Amino acid sequence: MIRYVKLLLTSLVFTVAQDTLTFVILDSAEIDVNNKDTIVKVVFPTADIPVSTVFMTYELGCMPGGCDPWDRIAAVYAIKGGDTVEIARVITPYNKACSWTFDITPYRAILRDSVEILAYIRTWVGNGRGYYLSIQITMIVDSTAGMYPVELIKLWQNYGWGPRWEYGNPNNPIDSHLQAIAVHYPQWATRASLLLRITGHGQGNTNNAAEFYDNWHYLKVEAEGSTVVDSFRIWRGDCNQNPCSPQAGTWQYPRAGWCPGDWVRTHIFWLDSFWTHTPDSFLVSYYPQKDYVNRCRPDNPSCDPARDCMPWVNTCNYDGGGHTMPWYLIAGHLVFWSNTPNVEVTKAVSNAEVSNIRLVHTGAGSLLLVGAKPGYIVEITGIDGRLIARRVVTSAQEVIGLPHVSGVFMLYVYSAEGKFVMRKLIEVW
Repeated sequence: MIRYVKLLLTSLVFTVAQDTLTFVILDSAEIDVNNKDTIVKVVFPTADIPVSTVFMTYELGCMPGGCDPWDRIAAVYAIKGGDTVEIARVITPYNKACSWTFDITPYRAILRDSVEILAYIRTWVGNGRGYYLSIQITMIVDSTAGMYPVELIKLWQNYGWGPRWEYGNPNNPIDSHLQAIAVHYPQWATRASLLLRITGHGQGNTNNAAEFYDNWHYLKVEAEGSTVVDSFRIWRGDCNQNPCSPQAGTWQYPRAGWCPGDWVRTHIFWLDSFWTHTPDSFLVSYYPQKDYVNRCRPDNPSCDPARDCMPWVNTCNYDGGGHTMPWYLIAGHLVFWSNTPNVEVTKAVSNAEVSNIRLVHTGAGSLLLVGAKPGYIVEITGIDGRLIARRVVTSAQEVIGLPHVSGVFMLYVYSAEGKFVMRKLIEVW
């Protein structure tokens, strides 16, 4: 259960030093098993202020009884417009105080005007043990930067408190959480970047996944009738060089996307290198290596611990210690950039204006039923941008015929003035 704590805006420190803005989000906030999270309301600069760079300083101090003796997931989220977006992740050190400063510039797209900042640490200690957490956000204003993050779209994201997206179980495939997303490229955007923060957790499984399993990860972009797949690894082989040391525990061992006592790196992909901006739509998907199967799991009837598990594991059941479910904690966000900071971004319309989108199969083909506000414009295109149908909504439910073929199509809805307001992937089978 998340505990919401509102702090008065007067409790924030706001200073201006030439072209630098500093926001003290938390100052030694107490975090323990009874208080794993806290929320602060912050007023950041408005969109017209040309913020070119954003840094976060994340500092952990130890309570008198010490910090948590184990490495724990810690994350910072921005809550705005009813959405919760992870903007940073840290894995705490083994019972040690440390501080980190790192770049979070792309998240300026959401860090504007009034925002709630939620800080969370998955700790289980109390009775005088825990953390003193301090967070500061620094923004650098530069009107000559020439490129500013303007719009953010959350693609895939689970949270430090759950759910856990299991990896390697055919009965519960992680792909069900990582479906391809259809994206519209705004006309005002000059660049687009995809951000991926991925950490693997769980041990004792086949190949010691997912914390200690070095595998491949893939980003796929489909546009202009072509597909581009980029492979990358998240493995951190430099944990033994961590400046937050020495620590207790196994802090030196390499891990999947993280090290104890360090901030989690964000993989940034500039999508301009994948394709040009025409057509103005594309499909994007991410997935970890698909051929991995964890045979050391409770629902595998043929599981043999001696064959399928790590040497120290003598049961196929998870035990909360040396054998825990393999899973990934994932934050995938798309950011559109512009050469000017203040761009009007049209968001999706409410459910009252676009609703009841249904696909109906008939003997002669497929019909798409779209409930939309009269006067709105509905377009169906192929994945290559080819226009298939275009209708101006005149009734409570517009009926659009689709080709008698299977495939993937994209539905776009525009306002009567022609502004983009919604996109949806349509699969015909």
